[in-house]
Amino acid sequence: QLGYNEESIVTLRKVFDQYDADGSGHISITEMRNVCTELGYSPSPKQLLAEFRALDLDDSGNLSFLEFLGLLSKLDSGREARLMETLNVGQEDMDRWKGIFEQYDEQRRGMLTSRQIRALMNSYGLKPSLKQFVFQFAKHDSDGSGSLDFVEFVSLMMSIDGAGEQATIE
Repeated sequence: QLGYNEESIVTLRKVFDQYDADGSGHISITEMRNVCTELGYSPSPKQLLAEFRALDLDDSGNLSFLEFLGLLSKLDSGREARLMETLNVGQEDMDRWKGIFEQYDEQRRGMLTSRQIRALMNSYGLKPSLKQFVFQFAKHDSDGSGSLDFVEFVSLMMSIDGAGEQATIE
């Protein structure tokens, strides 16, 4: 579901285990920064902290292997470009979506909750049924965190209309 093949998961598990020095099955944010560096990711400290907190579902201050995979998939710098290509969205539209996303991301976590997205949609006159919204939100919440990052948000907004038309926000 997170876009990793079996070979990648085996490799990432080995990396995860290297940084899980005590064998607890979890790694801290400090260890996570080192993992990201080793894997060639260079998120800003703010981005890493926001993603780490969003995926640390039990607020333990540590990530399990599954949470770790979710974080890496979100930190993949090519996700936004692939989304633009897949959905045929131009940079101008992405910039507009980014501005809207940031307006509702009041805590600057890089994530929006379902409540924030419903408020955003209502303010722009988008009113999918509750059933449609819940289904679409769950479909686009690729890591099951209960929040959407920017890529997940754009993907949701581009598909929210039940007739298959893209949501249009000016």
